[in-house]
Amino acid sequence: MSENGQFALVPKTPAALEKADPGTKRVLSGMVTDALALVKKQQRSKPRIVLVNDDPNALKLMELLISDWFEGVTLLTFQNGADAWQELRREAPDLLITDLMRREDDPLDGWVMIPLLAERRVKYPVVVVSGCSESVAKHCYGKPVSPTLRDLVQQARKTLDITTVLMPFLNDEFGKLLHTKLKM
Repeated sequence: MSENGQFALVPKTPAALEKADPGTKRVLSGMVTDALALVKKQQRSKPRIVLVNDDPNALKLMELLISDWFEGVTLLTFQNGADAWQELRREAPDLLITDLMRREDDPLDGWVMIPLLAERRVKYPVVVVSGCSESVAKHCYGKPVSPTLRDLVQQARKTLDITTVLMPFLNDEFGKLLHTKLKM
């Protein structure tokens, strides 16, 4: 970082990359990806939040609350995991808010998305809003929860910044949590 706070990305020459062992190539390309994501985030003037929930009422409520709490926030809302996942892969948000359970026709619910995020080692905070506590859920909204999925989500907590908020939540406490996560 220079004295004026700007970032400069100085790439390695292709010849230097070709001479490096395969592990080095992966590390360097990962570093470049991380650096580009950091530069993009530094250039954003307002927070970018991705909100995923298949319940239109819950989605609208959280959308209204977030719009009231954060002036000028970029809020992207999705009712299914596949569309949200495409957006998360396209550009990392400052915060992801997701539910755990979704309709049966949505194979990429929170139980599946969270381990995928851990595999990608994302750096942004994840707030899980659910009527089910993933640590004890054997059934969630009348549907069985696989112990394997439950264990994968617990494992993901080791590499991700995940906070669970059980519904119904207190609006003020939810707002304070989101403010805290966005400041990190």
